[in-house]
Amino acid sequence: MKVIVYMATSINGMIAHENEGEDFLSDDNWLTMKKLANKYGTIVMGRRTYEIVKGWGPEYGFEDMKHVNKVIVTTDLYFRTDPGYIVCASPEAVLALAEKNRYKALLVIGGSRTSGSFFEKSYVDEVVINIEPVIVGKGIPMVHPAYYDYRLKFNSVHKQRNGIVSLNYKVINK
Repeated sequence: MKVIVYMATSINGMIAHENEGEDFLSDDNWLTMKKLANKYGTIVMGRRTYEIVKGWGPEYGFEDMKHVNKVIVTTDLYFRTDPGYIVCASPEAVLALAEKNRYKALLVIGGSRTSGSFFEKSYVDEVVINIEPVIVGKGIPMVHPAYYDYRLKFNSVHKQRNGIVSLNYKVINK
């Protein structure tokens, strides 16, 4: 099974402002994430990402991804979700669920702590980053700081409209 981390970031690697606002990210990033979610079949997000997206309104949301497994990682075992979501307490629990259900891939879409927890455990196989043409002075980094280093092998680059650059890398030293 393959684990892919997808993040939309500023040029300097911020996924949101300190207040969790993402107004600098364009709609194209949402469309990219949905395309990848449909390709891989399973998305993994943290509790805050779930809550934030839920508040965005009807034009956004995970509900229209009918054939995508939706997993929320949270240590709050009493966390309530809308129907159609699976709650797991850790990356290990997500991987056990994926193995049991024979998921072909996991697309980790956020947030910083969730993606960082998959990196910290050396579970990530591939990284896809959509870079917005903006610099955010203070914000939330793509991955929560921890002690790890990864070498990546370049796979591809794609320039999207609105100046977004999409980079794809394979993790080579797990």
